[in-house]
Amino acid sequence: MNRGWTDFDQDRLEKMWADGMTSSQIAEATGRTRSAIMGRVHRCGLRRPRPTAEQVKASLAEHLSHGRTISQISNRLGITKSHCYAVFAQVKDDLGWQAV
Repeated sequence: MNRGWTDFDQDRLEKMWADGMTSSQIAEATGRTRSAIMGRVHRCGLRRPRPTAEQVKASLAEHLSHGRTISQISNRLGITKSHCYAVFAQVKDDLGWQAV
């Protein structure tokens, strides 16, 4: 059964989305499907705030330690690959990263 979106539901979605929860996490928390969440996000034009260079730097080491590629990291952070590469170029020495 298709249930509508109340103001409460919409506010909750916007907060969870802004807090960085994934669509799967939001779906589980709200009892809706991931597709319903993504559809609503798209229709409402919700965007995540772009992380600052400091935020990218802080999470870059963690993502790299998990074996993620720059492409995967940029997707997770919601930034372009070129932005991710630029930050990586600035901090690679601090992270102890050496070209092989």
